[in-house]
This record gives sequence, structure tokens and C-alpha cells, in this order.
Amino acid sequence: FLLIIFQIVNQFFPKDPIVAVVNGDQITQSELITKYAMIPSFFRQSISKEILLNQSIIETILYRESIDAGYDSTNQELDEYYALVIDQSGLSQEEFESQISGINLSIEDVLKVYKQRIIIGKYLNETLLATLHPDDREIENFYNSNLDQFTNPEQVRASHILVETEDSALDL
Repeated sequence: FLLIIFQIVNQFFPKDPIVAVVNGDQITQSELITKYAMIPSFFRQSISKEILLNQSIIETILYRESIDAGYDSTNQELDEYYALVIDQSGLSQEEFESQISGINLSIEDVLKVYKQRIIIGKYLNETLLATLHPDDREIENFYNSNLDQFTNPEQVRASHILVETEDSALDL
């Protein structure tokens, strides 16, 4: 599906359209398509174009702040992050890379996003998150004030198995 969208976009808009400019940094349509393709399929239904664009704008701002503050990532960090993502996917490296190329993304596009995430993560961990030290009472108050965020509504999981005859179904 994403491959079809990408091909249609390239057919009608051969130049990569700019969808937003944030303090001089451009966000292109192909960047959004790359980020959308990297979202696990079970989350894609809940991600609208607006949410994805807003997230990309925030990432662009944070990335620029990180770079301006002197943050960078090493090839080793990028390799470790890439290996972690592959491990968490449950796929082999070949299968993972096949999926990436199957949706018309290059490994370079994916690594560019990962590198930005590493740099932003380092920046946030060493600045904003380093100043947060809630005590047990603050944590408990937050929990009690936001119980709805920590409870799961009752859920039902259903599935079915198709068989050719009623006898086969009864045997199962």
C-alpha cells in the first residue's frame, strides 16, 4: 500500500514536495512517508497526517536544538540502535532490510531517522530529563490523579479458524 502511494506521489510530483518549513529546515513529503512506513502497522490506524506532521515538526525543532548544542552520534551508536530495532522486530537483518526495500525505502533513509532519534534522545536525556527527579509522593499523586491512563478497559480477543466441514470444526 505504501509502495503504491509512493509511486503515485512520484508520478505526479517528481520533485519531493516540501510540506513544512521549521526555522529554515524543510520537511519533505518523502520524509513523512519514510516516518509513516517506520510506524508498526498496528499503530498506523491511529496516526493521522496531522499527527505525523506535528510530530515531525517537533522532531525538527528538537533536532536543530540538539545539533546547535553540539550533540552528535557515533557510527557505533547508530549500529547498536539499528541492531536493537532489528532484534525487537523479531526478524533477521535480511528480512528487516527486505521489508524496508519492499516499501521503497532505502537503508540510508531509515538510518537518517535513527541518527536523528539518537541525537534528540541524548539531548533530552542530558538536559530536560536530567532535571526531573520526582519523589515517591509526586509519583503517587500523579498516578492517583491520572488513573484512567494506567488502566486498561476490559478487552476481548476473538479469532476464528476456517475449516471445510462442520465435522472438522466439531473435531477441533
